[in-house]
Amino acid sequence: MPLWLVKLIASSLILATTTKIGFDVARRYRERPEHLRQLQSVLQGLATEIAYGATPLPEAFSNLASTHSPPAQVMLRAAATSLSQPGCTAAIAWQVGIDALLKVSAITASDLAIVQQLGAVLGLSDRRDQERHLLLAVQHLQREEARAEQERQQNERMWRYLGVLSGLMLVIVLV
Repeated sequence: MPLWLVKLIASSLILATTTKIGFDVARRYRERPEHLRQLQSVLQGLATEIAYGATPLPEAFSNLASTHSPPAQVMLRAAATSLSQPGCTAAIAWQVGIDALLKVSAITASDLAIVQQLGAVLGLSDRRDQERHLLLAVQHLQREEARAEQERQQNERMWRYLGVLSGLMLVIVLV
């Protein structure tokens, strides 16, 4: 195989890899505000189910899972499945759901600091108190969403260009 063909193939692979990495990072910046909005919708729906529907938590999680798309659906299904097992508390089920959400979404652990604390009040306090905590978490997520949107505007395009340009730089240096 001629040397120029090997260089061409290697250069193409380097450029494709760095471009994909850049676009993947940019995608996470783009998806994060969307996922935070979806989580706000879940918490508002959960507040409604608890406060006005007086729906038990396993049923509320299942109802909300059927009306939402991934990644929120993954969180709700994991929490509902976990809560249906004997001896599982709402706090444990909520944490299982959050862990599942972190695996499949662009949401960061710092975004969910307040949301994780909800497990302590779900199912243990009265409906009004649970609703108040859920709506407080929604307000926190709205602030995080605004911050994520600002970061998206600053970083999304930069990471796309950085992926392509770093690949070109590597190709130039190596060839």
